[in-house]
Amino acid sequence: MLRQALLMPSSGGALARAAAVVLLLAAGLTSCDATKTIMESRAPGLGGKIVPLGGSAAKGFIVIKRRTDGVTLIVNLNDVRPGIYRVVFHATGNCKSPNGFSAGPPWAPPGREIEAYNGAMNADGLLNMSIPISGIPVDPPDGIYGRSVVVHQGISGSLDTEPGVRNNRIACVVLNEASEFLF
Repeated sequence: MLRQALLMPSSGGALARAAAVVLLLAAGLTSCDATKTIMESRAPGLGGKIVPLGGSAAKGFIVIKRRTDGVTLIVNLNDVRPGIYRVVFHATGNCKSPNGFSAGPPWAPPGREIEAYNGAMNADGLLNMSIPISGIPVDPPDGIYGRSVVVHQGISGSLDTEPGVRNNRIACVVLNEASEFLF
């Protein structure tokens, strides 16, 4: 019907065409708002593909999904030695240095202690973790957006590092908007 009004000859159809255009524009704006709401509710989260550090062959991804009371940390790590690994938030969103120094020191939001989330390789040589973490904000300035997550080999040892010094950091991910392919 709207299409017919738009195609009417000019005799007496100008008002009908104008009304049809207004209705089409209103319908388009409404559907854009609905699409935006649907897309926002399906926002993938933060994370990305693992960047290997220190000569490791680490592969996989790290994802942060928002929850009402915090986040869920999801780690999929493979192609590393058997053992236990610590996953830690770090202050700087940079994984470019070979030893992970560019990720900065371990980090926690104001009022919280720095935490390490431990996981062990399974029999198939994979480390899969899904850890709900309450009270961790996502958005800046005190949130994890733009920071990094670093995987440290072993359950003990320093979480700190110096430029150019070998350490136990084996993988890193910058926490920016994650690609849909991760979900």
